[in-house]
Amino acid sequence: MGKLLFDWKKFYKFFFKNNVKTIYPEINYREDLEFKKKIENFLSLLDFDAFNIKNEKFINFIYEVILYEEEMQKFLEKRFNNLSLKYLITDHLTWMNTNCVGSFFKKKNLPVFLSSHGNIDLIKDNKYEKNELLSHANGLCFSKYASTVIAQTPTAFEVSNKFLEHNNFNIIKSHPIAYHGQRPEKNPDKKNINVLFAGTYKVFLSRPYIYQGAFEFMNTIKKLLIIFRNLKNINIVFNIRTNDEIDNFFLKKLVKKDLNIKMVFNKNIETLMQNSQLLITNFSTLLDEYSYLNRPIVMINDYLKFECYKHFYSDQNENDFLKPIYYLNSEECNNEIINILQKIRKNAKLSKPKHIWNSDEAMNKETLLKTINEY
Repeated sequence: MGKLLFDWKKFYKFFFKNNVKTIYPEINYREDLEFKKKIENFLSLLDFDAFNIKNEKFINFIYEVILYEEEMQKFLEKRFNNLSLKYLITDHLTWMNTNCVGSFFKKKNLPVFLSSHGNIDLIKDNKYEKNELLSHANGLCFSKYASTVIAQTPTAFEVSNKFLEHNNFNIIKSHPIAYHGQRPEKNPDKKNINVLFAGTYKVFLSRPYIYQGAFEFMNTIKKLLIIFRNLKNINIVFNIRTNDEIDNFFLKKLVKKDLNIKMVFNKNIETLMQNSQLLITNFSTLLDEYSYLNRPIVMINDYLKFECYKHFYSDQNENDFLKPIYYLNSEECNNEIINILQKIRKNAKLSKPKHIWNSDEAMNKETLLKTINEY
C-alpha cells in the first residue's frame, strides 16, 4: 500500500526512521456465482481464440481481482474517510492496493504524488523498445490517479512530459529521495576493494524484455562467482531481494566455502552502497541511486535485450578515466574487471554521469518537502 503522510514532520521521519505504521486491509467478500457467470459471458463475446475453450482459472483470476478491489474501496471508506488526510505519496500506481488508494484519494480531490520508479529510458529509433518501455512506465512515471509526478531522473521527466497532453498532472524535478538524495560520499578502506551486487529478477518471467527471470538471475550469480572467487584483496557482497522462485538456502550454499564472498538478503541498501567502490547489477533503479556516490557501475547484460542509458555513453572513450556505467556480458566482465579494479585502486576519476540530474537541475530533499507541503 502507498505511504500515507499527514504533515512534514511525519514525511521527514519516513525517510530517516523506521517508524512507518503498516496497515493491513480487512478484506472479506462472499461468493457471487452470478457475477462470475457474467465475466464468462463477457469473455465469450470477445471472440478471441484463447477464450474458445472455457478457462476457469482465468475467469477466477478476473473475478477475484474485481471483488478484491471493491472490498478495498469499502475498507478505505470505512478506515480513512473520517481522517484528516493531506496527501498520498507512492512509488507506483500500477496494480491492486496502490491503485485502489490512488483512486480513493483522487475521488476525495486530495493530492497524489507519484515518485517515478524504474529505469524508463526512451529509445528514439526502436519502435518495439519504445512501446515496451512506455507500457512499463504506466503507473511508474505517469498515472490517471497522479496529480503530481516527482521525476527523479531526466529520463523519467522526459517520459512523464510526453503524457501531459493525455493526463492532467504537475511534474517536479527531484534528486532521488529514497536514499537521502544528494548524499555525501563515504571513503571505504582502499586496502580491500568492496564490490556490491544488487539486481532484480521478476517472478514467472513477468518482464522478459527488461528483467531477468529466476533461472537467468541464478546463472548470472554463478558466472560472477567464477569471476570473483579467486581475486585477491577483493570482497563482494550479493544482496538478494528475497522472492519465491529461488530458495535462500540454496544461494547461501553457493558461497559456503568462500572467504571473500557474502550472500545477504534484504540488507540496508544505503549502507551497502556507501561501503562499496563498485556496483554490479543486472537491472535496477540503483543505476541512478549509486551514481550519486560518483562511483562506477557494471551492468551485466547477459539475457537482457535492453540496456538502460547506453545511448548516453556510446561515444565515450575513457582511457585513464572510469566509466559511469560499463555494459558487459559475463565473458567481457571476466576480461575487463581487473582493469576496472586497478583504476579504482589508483583513484582514477569518474567521467561525468549523463543519466542523473546535475546538482542545480532538480530539488534537494529539503526543498521537495517544503514544496509537497505547500499543496
